[in-house]
Amino acid sequence: MRRTRTSYWLLAGIALMLWSAAPVRAQQCDDGNECTANDMCSDGTCSGSFRDGGCDDGDACTMNDHCEMDADGNVICLGDQPAPAGTACGGGCGTCQPIAPFPGAPVLCTGNTADNGKACDLGIPNPCIEGMCQITAIGGINSAFCFPMVKVCPDTDGNPCTDFCDFQTGQCRADISMCVPDCETCNPSSGVCEPINEGGACDDSDVCTPESHCHATDLGGGVVRGLCTGGAPTVPTPTLTPSNGGPTPTNTSGATPTAGACIGDCNHDGQVAINELVIGVNIALGSFPLSQCPAFDTNHSGSVEINELVGGVNSALNGCAA
Repeated sequence: MRRTRTSYWLLAGIALMLWSAAPVRAQQCDDGNECTANDMCSDGTCSGSFRDGGCDDGDACTMNDHCEMDADGNVICLGDQPAPAGTACGGGCGTCQPIAPFPGAPVLCTGNTADNGKACDLGIPNPCIEGMCQITAIGGINSAFCFPMVKVCPDTDGNPCTDFCDFQTGQCRADISMCVPDCETCNPSSGVCEPINEGGACDDSDVCTPESHCHATDLGGGVVRGLCTGGAPTVPTPTLTPSNGGPTPTNTSGATPTAGACIGDCNHDGQVAINELVIGVNIALGSFPLSQCPAFDTNHSGSVEINELVGGVNSALNGCAA
């Protein structure tokens, strides 16, 4: 399947959202996991101590969401009760339904294939990101997802490198580029972002890797992108202490704590970077083999499905919570 301009818009929008985030100063940071507290930089990764209490696992079809630690010591948000059948889900794409006609059967968000392409609510307060219903048959069940898409802006000048949504204002602007700031330039003849400023300084929006630099990265399939790569961490490794009496042990060895399961973490560094999202989208489009990032295939189906891609997006935007 050929790579579409829409997939590049999705990635560019995600990148701009990440780069436009307000930086956190000093050693403090935010790991995006609502089940941790006192988040600090540790060996280039943001992590915190366990916080006991309620949370939101992002699944409308579960209830009693709460923080806990799994068998591997990962801090996760878990909903352990099914939502009532008929509960709205998928941002308006479907309803929660049991997958089998017997008591206690798992409840999943399911929808009607006629709703494919319908607008849905992602719950992201930025008008540059729009939701589109995607109804995908998984094991004979029409699973419903709200798929993120970057708002399509009207072409005002015939230049494929202009007319994109400004993530700061939510408005279409002719002078906004879809390329990675500082590390790419757009070729007006092709509309493709090309690497520049190799080794130059850039901002990867990660306070824990302050010495970031541009690096031309070959993603395979003829795709080379200029990505902002995190530099060697310069922030000392702190000692983590439990919050509210939680069971998290202190970190005195210098090893990086794991924030939780991370969909799309191709290199297993505890976070999802822009280049990993690029890989995930291209696997979903059929342009890259799954072997380039098996971490997207959470259900071991041999492919990257819409819900797994959305999970990777959430990992990039919100951190590697479960």
